[in-house]
Amino acid sequence: MTDHLELKAYGKINLGLDVVRKREDGYHEVRMIMQTVHIFDQLQLEKRQEEGIRAAKQRGVRFGRPQKPLPENFHSAYQRWKGGAITGTAAAKECGMPLATFRYHAQIHQKAENL
Repeated sequence: MTDHLELKAYGKINLGLDVVRKREDGYHEVRMIMQTVHIFDQLQLEKRQEEGIRAAKQRGVRFGRPQKPLPENFHSAYQRWKGGAITGTAAAKECGMPLATFRYHAQIHQKAENL
């Protein structure tokens, strides 16, 4: 592995953007026409950044957004979904979250049940 990596992150111009539809998971399907331009950011990554991140994680530093607490009705919605009484879409809607988020937390919940 190299200790140093340099990359160019080229810019783009959006010539057109069309929101096609809202998907079942809450995200939007979009259609874009883009043109790259010869303006770029120079990215320089070094191995010591990786080592610094690893050391920070060992100290308990958390990266990313803090997780929101699960809604109070998550467990009951999860049980009804798992039992086949409601769809994943309905369970996610009850919990006020996108379907992908419900599935993510359901997977974690299921792993915890299997321990």
